Formats: sequence, structure tokens, C-alpha cells
Amino acid sequence: MDDRSSDGPSIPDGSLSADDWVRVREALEGALDVSESKRRAWVVDRLGGDVAIVERALDLLHLDDESTSMRTPLERGLPDSGLSVGPWETRRLLGTGGMGAVYLASRVDGAFERLVALKLIRPHLGSDEVLARFRRERQVQANLQHPGIARMLDGGAADDGSPYIVMEYVEGLPIDRYCDEYRLTVRERVEQFRRVVDAVAHAHEQRIVHRDIKPSNILVASDGQPKLLDFGIAKVIDPERVSTEGEVTRDVLGFVTPAYASPEQYRGLPTTAATDVYSLGVLLYRLLCGRPPLEFEGLSAAEIERRLSRDEPVPPSENVADDAAEQRCTSMRGLRAAVRGDLDRIALFCLRKEPQRRYGSVAALRDDLDRYLGGLPVEARRDTPAYRLLKFVERHRAPVVAAGLAIIVLVVGLAHAMRQNALLTRANASIADQKSLADRRLASLRTLRQKSVEELRSSVMDVPGALAASERLLQVIRDSLDEEAEAAGGDEELLVEIGRTYQALGLIYFGGRDSHLGRSDDARECYERAAEALLRAHELAPRDRQVFAAIAEVNDQLAAVCMEEDRVSDACASQLETLKMLSGFTAEERRKSLQLVYAASLANSSLSRYHQTLGNCETTCEFAQAAVDAWTVFLEANEDSAAFFGPQLAVVLIPLANAHLAAGDAESALVHATRALPGLREAKRMHPGQDVVGRSWILAHRALGNALSELGRDGAEEAYREALSAARSSVERDANDVRAQRDVTISLITLGAYLRDTGRVEDADAILDEALGRARADLNEQPASARARRRAIRAELEAGDLRLAQEDLLGASESFGAVLGRYDTEAGDSLPYHLDRAYLARALLGTARVQAQELQRSGASDEPARARAYERAVEALDRAGALLRVDVSAGIGGPSTARQLEEVDELRGRLED
Repeated sequence: MDDRSSDGPSIPDGSLSADDWVRVREALEGALDVSESKRRAWVVDRLGGDVAIVERALDLLHLDDESTSMRTPLERGLPDSGLSVGPWETRRLLGTGGMGAVYLASRVDGAFERLVALKLIRPHLGSDEVLARFRRERQVQANLQHPGIARMLDGGAADDGSPYIVMEYVEGLPIDRYCDEYRLTVRERVEQFRRVVDAVAHAHEQRIVHRDIKPSNILVASDGQPKLLDFGIAKVIDPERVSTEGEVTRDVLGFVTPAYASPEQYRGLPTTAATDVYSLGVLLYRLLCGRPPLEFEGLSAAEIERRLSRDEPVPPSENVADDAAEQRCTSMRGLRAAVRGDLDRIALFCLRKEPQRRYGSVAALRDDLDRYLGGLPVEARRDTPAYRLLKFVERHRAPVVAAGLAIIVLVVGLAHAMRQNALLTRANASIADQKSLADRRLASLRTLRQKSVEELRSSVMDVPGALAASERLLQVIRDSLDEEAEAAGGDEELLVEIGRTYQALGLIYFGGRDSHLGRSDDARECYERAAEALLRAHELAPRDRQVFAAIAEVNDQLAAVCMEEDRVSDACASQLETLKMLSGFTAEERRKSLQLVYAASLANSSLSRYHQTLGNCETTCEFAQAAVDAWTVFLEANEDSAAFFGPQLAVVLIPLANAHLAAGDAESALVHATRALPGLREAKRMHPGQDVVGRSWILAHRALGNALSELGRDGAEEAYREALSAARSSVERDANDVRAQRDVTISLITLGAYLRDTGRVEDADAILDEALGRARADLNEQPASARARRRAIRAELEAGDLRLAQEDLLGASESFGAVLGRYDTEAGDSLPYHLDRAYLARALLGTARVQAQELQRSGASDEPARARAYERAVEALDRAGALLRVDVSAGIGGPSTARQLEEVDELRGRLED
């Protein structure tokens, strides 16, 4: 077996330890990425001062000459063919594994003719440990009898004592290549994967863990049966089931494939059946989306270990390779939809870092796959919020602990100050020194409370995910505020402070531009308490403009929460309360006071947006115009402030532009949107990075694009792209800016719809695909948010129209069906708001168009199919027409509703013809 030439370098004799082998392998693999002239220096540098290891590595490197450059040095330790091993003779090299080379071989003694796969130890890996593993593999393989596992046919020792195994020769493709080349669907891939899982489960029943599951060790034969190969580093859990050679317990990392190794396996920790569950999870992940769950290319061993131990993979439905959809005979959208949900959960359940948190056995994974294939609920579970929080704290221990301690100190001080203040205020108030001390305690109390809330909104909220750990502290502060509000009496200053603190807590629970807990119910309660305290202060000082401005701000935030909860009438009532209170000030005060004009514009602009949801086009324009008028009058009365406050007028021009567009007056919309831009441009120059200016810039360009698009004029695409670019920039500046994230999604939707409508279908596909993914993710994070739901619905509608343009009837039907399902499960056709009726009618009209195209495609002989398509189209059109006529009869919805109704009637007429 010795193929070394007399003048060549000596091949290592196998005396390297397993750890030494890992180092040599890494050095040689790294050297392949270095120019030939620098490889020796690279290897020496990587292996340091261990002369013996360096010499052996350089021997292997020297073998890598030009004539054999297509094969690695480790592959060249054995000849390709003509090697006699017992009664077998090798014909050609099939491949190499961790410990040996595998050959196509045949019998030479004439006993029978059959091609087999012969695995033989490689000469330079002939250490005692590796030989023991190889002999053990032979015994392991002999114990396994399953149609999904390659059968062992023979075994023995070569002339020099090296062991060999003769296996059933499987002529096939690795499972991933097989699935791609035969263009298997997602379901077919899952069925293939399930067969592999069954084979692994059989091995586990024999107390054998494979520990090297990867595509190259799973070949699919011509009959479609996958075969599990190569138990070279398998672990026998029960040593009594093997020969007296015993169990080799130490892992040899040099034989592990990092991409498929579990975290505990790569770190050299004890391995169990959960190790195979993890590797199967990686395999399933690849089969589903065409990518690995974690990328390791170009990483060192330490970096790989760090990624395996810490980085969480995203769901496979969110990590789809560019060519994956075509290889799975579907669209990108269809692939994501097929994988999203149960398959995401199954794959990620296998890939959990801790072995005990994966499937309890491969058999349990097999059962879950059976449930999926049978259409039953799967057992795989998402991680709990508590667990995710625990892992977050483990990764960010220092900042979380520091922020938590700061809050605890402040809250403990707050509680102590409260107790002291309560005791002292109940004492004899006539004693001057006690009163003075009580006042000082009260001041201390206020300072501590303010600092505690500030700390929650800064140091804690700056650490994503840590805010959930502070909920108990939030409740402590709320309880203290409740007590103080009840005892505040006629202390105007204290009432304002209490109101402002409740307002800050509301923003932490839900609201503002920063990260928050997403708890609209708690936020609403805090805003309502804030409004109560501030109204009491207002009653004490009805002419105090700052108190009124605070009330207006809280009412606006309360209205925003009501909109998230789909309580539009409550949102309007909150803003109307502000306008009612505003009427208590004189016209002169309203004309000259900055606080009053700001409150007026805030309430009117918001009411304009809310009435747009209700479909009241005329009222929408009136409220938007009132906001503009308030700032116009203020700037005329305060000419010296025009330069500074002029951009505020630009901000309120945007809702006015949108209102005119909804009313069908695109020319006026264009005028107002164009008029807003110079002021916003100047504001950006004066206040770079300011949130309100940046967001208004986004909204103004979106309004401009909508007006230009409606009028069919040039410049719409540029406006939409500027809005998207500005939104993405906001996210880059602050990833926790929830409004910026929302603006990105909406900007994608509007740009994608425009590109589709102007014939740029391919460009629109990528844009709308991203929009839909973001909208769905946002809805998953905020399932109770009406705004998130409507964004997802709008994204589905735009995508459905795109699929129709692409003549992808199945994809279009899925999109429109998703919209119909949302409304049907919630309220049927009895929807309280115009916007929802319009969206549902659009989905029904889209469904009718799909059926109309199906009708056209059906041959004249397929009368049952034609009848079904006609009935479905007519039913959808009837429902859409009924919804739209409700709004037309009520005089709401504007021209867009009238156009939709015309489209319904037109399509109905074509079908009847």
C-alpha cells in the first residue's frame, strides 16, 4: 500500500494526535487560499514552533503539485485503482471521507460478480485511535439493517493489517443535488427527508448515533430511495452491542463537517442522539431554502465555534436562495409561503443550541414530520419570550445588569422617599420644620421618579429586548403615581408632573419612535391617567397654555393608540376634545400663541388622517385645511418667527395634499406637496437628523409621487425612490425607530405598485416581495395592531395585482385569498370602516379577475371547470358590488370607490357576454 516514491517527501506515518491533525488540516485548508509562493510561509506561521508538526504539514503540502492539483494532498495518499484488498480490486476512486478513501471495487476471486463500495483507511492516518474508529465503524455497520442505510457486505484486513469495509454500492446523487436536479417540490423534499429521518431513527434504536449527517453521506439511488452512508465517526451509546474492541469516547474534530456539526459536537463535548437531530435540522433547512442556517465561509475555528454557540438562525422562509424557487417548481413567494409556519418551526426546533431543548429523539422529529405531511398541528414550539429574554441577558449581561441596578436603586429610593413623605405629611402641619422637611422629601421624590423614568427610556431601552425585564419596575412607578395622583389635591405643579410621567410611561409601553413593549392596553391606561391629571391641572389654571399644550400632546398619543386598536371613533373623540378645549382661548391667543397653534395643527392633521380611514373625503379636506390655516395665521402674526417656524407649515401641507388626492383632486395635491418641499429642505439644512423633519421629508415625497402618478406625469418614480431612501437612512441611524421601519414598508409598497402599473414587472417583483415580507413580520410582532394588519393587507393586494400581471393565477389567488381570510375570520362583510370595505372589495374584485382568466384558459370541452369559474367570479363580484354601494350610497369613499364600482360592473358585463 505504500505508493511513495524514493525521492519524494515522506508521508506522515500516523503518529499525529487528533488535536494535531485538526491544526494540520486547518493550516492546509487555509493554504489553499494563498498564492503558491506563500503557502509554506503560511503553514509555518499557522503551526508555530512545533517542528515535528510543521514538517509533516509541509510534507503534505509538497505533494500538491500541478499534475494533481485537482485533488487534495490527503486524497493522494492512496492510488486511484488497481489496488488489491483481500478478494477485492479497486477500479476507481469514488471519494474520500474523514478517515478513509472509498473505491468502486469488484471481486477478483470469481466467487461472484458485483460492484461494491470499498472503504479503506488512508495510510497517513493510521494512528491507533483512528484504526480503532475504523474497526468500530465496521462493527456498527454490521448491526444496521434498514432500506435507508447502505448494507455492509464484507470486511476484513488488508495485507498490512489496515481494516476495510465493503458496502453496498449506491449509484446516486447527494440528496441536495438530487432534489435540485429533479426539481422536487417542498412537500416532495420533506417526504425524502422523512425517509432519511426514519433511517437515522433505526440507527438510534440500535443505540448508534451517526454524528456526520450531511448531503454527501446521503445518496439517492435511481429508484428514489435515499441511503445513509459513512458511520465512520458514529458513537455507540451501548458498548455492549459492539465487539470487545470497545468504545472510543473522544471526538476527533478533524473528521467533523462544521456546517453540519452541532454546537456541543464542535466544542468537543459529549454527544447524544440530539447531535443527529441538530444535523438533520441543518439538512432540512438546506433542502427547504437552499442556504445553510449559518454561514462559516472564511471563518477560523474559534469564529465558527462562536457562531455556532451564539448566533441564532433566521427561519428558512426568510433565508431563501435566489435560485431556490425555480428548483422547487414554484415562485419565490410561493416557496416562502410553503415553508413559513410549520416547516420553519420544525427546522428551528432541531437547531436549538441546547441539546435538551431540541426534539427529544429522532423518532419525535419523524412523528412531527408525519403530522405535517398529514395536515395535523405539529409539536415544534417557538421559543418563549422568557427564554429569549434569558438568552438576551446572557449575551448582554453587563449593560442589562448595569441598567437594571440603576433602576432598582432609583425605585428603592423612590419608595423610601414616598414612605417618608407620607409619614411627614400626616404629621402636624403647623410645625414649620416638619413641613419644610416634607417639602424637601417631596422634591426628592419627584427628582427620583423623573430619573427612574428617564433611565427606563434611555439606558434600558437602548439595549434591545432588555425592557421586558423592567416591567415590574414600571408597575412600581405606576402604583406610586396612582397614590400620588389621588393625594395631589389642588397642587397644579404636581398634577402636571404626574401627567407628564404617566405620558412617559405610555411611550414606554407603546408609542413614539423608539422601541417599546408593544402593549397598547397599558399605554392607553397610562395616557388616560395622564389626561385625567392634566385636566385637573387645567381646571386649576384654565389659561395656562403649557398645561393645555401638554393635554393636546397626550390626547394625540392616546388617539394613536386607539388607531392601533382599530377604535377610530375613540381616536377622533380624543382629538375633538382638544379642539373643544381650544375654543376656550380667545382668537388673539390662538393667533399668536405657539403652544395653541401647535395643538390646533396636531389635532386637525390627525383628524384629517382618521377621517380618511372613514372615507369622509370632504371632512378630511376640511380638517387638513384647518391645520394649514392655523400655521398660516400664526406666521402672519409673528413675522419674526417665520424663518424658524416656517417648516411647520410644510409639515401640515402633507396631510392636505393626501386629502385632496383622496377627494380626486390630484392637481391640488401636487400643488400642496410641491409647496411643502422647500420648507422641509430648509428644515433639513437647519436641523439635520431631526426626527420630525426627516419623517415629513419621507411623507412629502410619497405624497408627491402619488400625485404625479395619478396625473401620469414624470417624476413619480424619483419621488417614491427618494422616500424609500430617506426611510432606509432613518432605520440605519436608529434600528429601534419603529416609525421609520413602518415608513420603509409603506415606501416599498407604493414604489412597487407604481413599477407594476408602469410595466416594470420584474423590478416590482423584488420590491413588493420585500414589502410583503416586512409587513408580515411586523404583523407577527404586533398581531393586535390594526395599522400593522392594514399594511399587511395592502401589501398582499399589491402583490396579488402583480401576480395577475405576471399571469401567475395561483400566486394571485393566494394573495387575494389571504386578504379575504383576514376579513372573513374577523367580521365577514360587516365592516365599520370605509378603508376596510375598500380593501375587501379590492380583494374580491381581484378574485373575480383570477376566475375570469381561469374561464378564458378553460377549454370549451371542460364545461364543469368553466361553470365553477363563472360562479366564483360572479359571487365575488356580487359581494364587492354590495360593499362598494354601501359607501357610494353614504357619499363616502370619493372617486376611488366609484372607480372600483365601475370596474366591478364592467367585469360583470364581460362575464355575461
